[in-house]
Amino acid sequence: MRSLQVFLLGLIIAGVGMLIARDMWVPKLVDRILADESSEWVPIVATTSASVKSSPPPREGKLVTGVEGIVTIGPTCPVVKIPDDGTCADKPYQTTLVLITNIVGRNGGILIKTDKNGYFSRTLSPGNYTIRAQENGMLPRLEPVTFDVKENQRVSLNLTFDSGIR
Repeated sequence: MRSLQVFLLGLIIAGVGMLIARDMWVPKLVDRILADESSEWVPIVATTSASVKSSPPPREGKLVTGVEGIVTIGPTCPVVKIPDDGTCADKPYQTTLVLITNIVGRNGGILIKTDKNGYFSRTLSPGNYTIRAQENGMLPRLEPVTFDVKENQRVSLNLTFDSGIR
C-alpha cells in the first residue's frame, strides 16, 4: 500500500512539473511557428449585442494571422437616462475567454485573458474557432461566437457580456 502511495505521489509531481514546463515553452514555440512578417488587416465584426460596434484599433506588434478584439460588459446602470450622458455606457471588461477549435491536433481550449481595457489578441493558425466565456455561470453571460481565421488575416471581434442589470 505504501509503495502505491509513493508511486501516485510521483505521478502527481511529474504531472504538475509537465504543466509548469508546458506553460513556459509551448506558447513561445507556437508563437514562433505561427509568426509571419506579412500582414493584411481584414476587420470582421462579430458582436453578441444588438448594436454593431466599431472595430478595435489594430495594435502594433507581430499579430499577423489570428484574432484580436475588445470585450465590454453592459448594461452598467439599471435605468438608462435620456438623453444618454455616457455614464451608463458599456465598460471594458477584464476577463478570461476560452478559444475552441476543431482543427486536428489543436482541439481543446486555449485561455485568452483580456487586459484592463478589455483588449485581447492571439496568433492562430487558419481555421474555424469558437470563443466563449471561461465561466459558465448565469451572469455575466456571453453567447459563444464562431469565426474563421484565414492565412495572413486578423479577425477583429467586439464581444459584449450581458451584465444582467435591467
